[in-house]
Amino acid sequence: MRHCITIIILHFLLNSCTDKKSIEATLDNKVKINNNLKQTKSDTLDINWSGGTLDVDWGDGKIHPNKKYPFSFFSDNAGICNLSKDTIFIRTHQGYGPSNSLDITITNGIFEVVLFEHNCTYSHKYKVLKQNLELNKSIFQIGDTLTGKLFYQAIYVWDTVNNIVDTTTIFGKFNLKIRDKYFDRDSLDTENNNKELLVILSNTKPDTVTQLQLWKCGLTSLPNELSKFKNLETLGLNYNNFKNTDLFRLCEFKKLRILQIDNCNLSKIPESIFCLINLEELSFFNNDISVLPTELFSLTKIRELQLGGNLLTKLPNEILNLKKLEMLEISGGLKRNNIEKLPNNFFKIMLNLTEFYPPDFMNEEEYKDYKPKEN
Repeated sequence: MRHCITIIILHFLLNSCTDKKSIEATLDNKVKINNNLKQTKSDTLDINWSGGTLDVDWGDGKIHPNKKYPFSFFSDNAGICNLSKDTIFIRTHQGYGPSNSLDITITNGIFEVVLFEHNCTYSHKYKVLKQNLELNKSIFQIGDTLTGKLFYQAIYVWDTVNNIVDTTTIFGKFNLKIRDKYFDRDSLDTENNNKELLVILSNTKPDTVTQLQLWKCGLTSLPNELSKFKNLETLGLNYNNFKNTDLFRLCEFKKLRILQIDNCNLSKIPESIFCLINLEELSFFNNDISVLPTELFSLTKIRELQLGGNLLTKLPNEILNLKKLEMLEISGGLKRNNIEKLPNNFFKIMLNLTEFYPPDFMNEEEYKDYKPKEN
């Protein structure tokens, strides 16, 4: 299957100023095919700051002088490469400081590079000085590994009076697996998390593990290997798809104190939860739960209960059994949690409740007796 090549590369971190005159250059905009380009583990793209070095705050509260940010965006765990008809798109993401984007479009062997730096208050377009792009071949299909080599230099004029410009050079090799057009950032996160899950489940000492966060792992049920983690006290299962499963294995974790099952397409609360008598924090935020079974309120150690963003229309009187409840979250708007009333004397009975988050359209008279937690 033969295709023209169109590549868009997004999101680089670029931020450096120096005093320099603009340079006019004749741009090389033809893609070069280099069959000798080979994939290696050390392939990456680097930034050559125009000032030579940059003082960097790594997030530890200290300034580290003369250091550069790490730059490993073009790898299968950080970049996305899609094939759609005759077009290949490559997108990468950088989370430091201002957002930066480098767009490369290649059509019929001709490429154009556009570099932007932007945040909520400004947007800067850079002027290209020099550029060069090599690819390992000209014909691609889904499943191939695209190997490229990029050299790119551009400037942005910050101060026309004093001729202060930001000059940035990007260079190096990159490797990306070519995906179909539906593969997106969420798909990439799920794939990476699933790889980490396999490592977690291979733990040779599962009895020593008390906390697991299995967010966005593409799970549709709980894996058999999870049963080895008998001493779990905290389990996070957010952003998986448990729409058609009863999660029966949850009942095995008798020591669980904190359980999070947010954004998992649940239509009802799994019965297996009712045997977790040590639960203190329970969260079902943003599911499709419409009914709260009375068995849920036999878990009388619960201090925090999050039910926001569901399809609830009422709270059963049995919720008053949760005398230790300190936080109740039932927020929602439009078609989410259309709860109009609370059980009679709710705040007079729930004396430990100091955090309450009502639905948007609940009458304020329903919680006039609520006494929020003092700062």
